[in-house]
Amino acid sequence: MSETLLEIRDLSIAFPAIGGEALGVSALNLEVQRGEAVAVVGESGCGKTLTALAPLALIPKPGRIVSGEVFYNGRAVSELPGRELRRFRGREVAMVFQEPMTSLNPVFSVGYQLGEAVDPEGRVPRKVRDERAIELLREVGVPDPERRLKVYPHQLSGGLRQRVMIAAALAGEPSLLIADEPTTALDVTVEAQIMELLEKIRRERGMALMLITHDLGVVAQYAERVVVMYGGMVVEEAPVAEIFNSPLHPYTEGLLASLPKRGRTLEPIPGNVPSLGNFPEGCPFRERCPREVSRCAQGVPDLSLRSENRKVRCVRVGEDG
Repeated sequence: MSETLLEIRDLSIAFPAIGGEALGVSALNLEVQRGEAVAVVGESGCGKTLTALAPLALIPKPGRIVSGEVFYNGRAVSELPGRELRRFRGREVAMVFQEPMTSLNPVFSVGYQLGEAVDPEGRVPRKVRDERAIELLREVGVPDPERRLKVYPHQLSGGLRQRVMIAAALAGEPSLLIADEPTTALDVTVEAQIMELLEKIRRERGMALMLITHDLGVVAQYAERVVVMYGGMVVEEAPVAEIFNSPLHPYTEGLLASLPKRGRTLEPIPGNVPSLGNFPEGCPFRERCPREVSRCAQGVPDLSLRSENRKVRCVRVGEDG
């Protein structure tokens, strides 16, 4: 029987806008089970990164949570006092941020930064911290880890910097690792190595993985369940095989149709994701949707349960044309 590790319940995140506030995430519901690999997908501007930051209470200012709650192991994250929240970040939930060159501090050595992740309160002797940092670097496949402790981020390749970021995230032995576009700016060979590493560590540690990405090739290979977001909302959720074999939402269909495939012409989704606060009334995707009808403008569709493990937000599901 699966055990819910993370639950995001009716979460809405707003930012100041002309005439009031605009929702970056709207009434979001999402769960991650212990040991599960979940991918959150969608174009830039769909709310993926805000969703990833919410479990760590890292919503960037001036954004704020206007409703809803995040629960971890049944406890509301908002109820954690400051000191406990700091320990929670890294010890329970850790994050690999999108760009390691900007996430790692350029003026401190790799060893210093890993030491802070291993012992954020500075209670452990330096020798012990270094030994643990070397173990972590070895675990994530960094060659010659003893020497790498002394180098600076700019002296490493993109792939090695990403491995250092993963090592730092694993230092607290979290139960959930959130990886926000972990293969951005990496070539395909290094991308595959990083994803194989994350999958290996997930299985060995029994750790849950929440993967934020727009790369559906990565999703197909490494995720067990997929959450598709658009306009700050979940528009479809299903096991990975069902998403790829029989997508229900027109947006999911559009994402899959835009994948490069030999012998097939690319079919891009027309238009662009609207800026925050400028989504149309009703279904947020309707102005780009090839199946739009008049009732698509009559209120936001509910996220309806289509089967035991499948949800979709569209009034036209099951109709022809």
